[in-house]
Amino acid sequence: MVIYGGLVRVTPLYYEAFCFIVAQCVGRLSGTKPVDANGLTYIGVADYEATASILSHVFFAITADNDLTNGVKDQIKTLFKDGISAENQKGTPGSPTNPGIICRNIALSAGILGNPIPDCVT
Repeated sequence: MVIYGGLVRVTPLYYEAFCFIVAQCVGRLSGTKPVDANGLTYIGVADYEATASILSHVFFAITADNDLTNGVKDQIKTLFKDGISAENQKGTPGSPTNPGIICRNIALSAGILGNPIPDCVT
């Protein structure tokens, strides 16, 4: 995977956020159910999988309080808050294809903390 263009120039994103972005892309392509009509894992589920398992398989020493997961939480939440308009943060209630930013943050945090996948993403 190659990350370039505007995403690379976004101010709050550093190494940790790019690790998450790549892991989230792998999560989307993993086929973890539920999937959409194209066989892509739903976005919130991919957020969860990225933090719950993919990052820990790539970066073996991840714990809930290490710099990588803290950086992911801080940087991605800042990106979600500052980089997405309030209207687009809302998502579509009950839609796994557009769960909204609040739900995606819940999924991201649940994966980091080892909690079950939240209902709002499935």
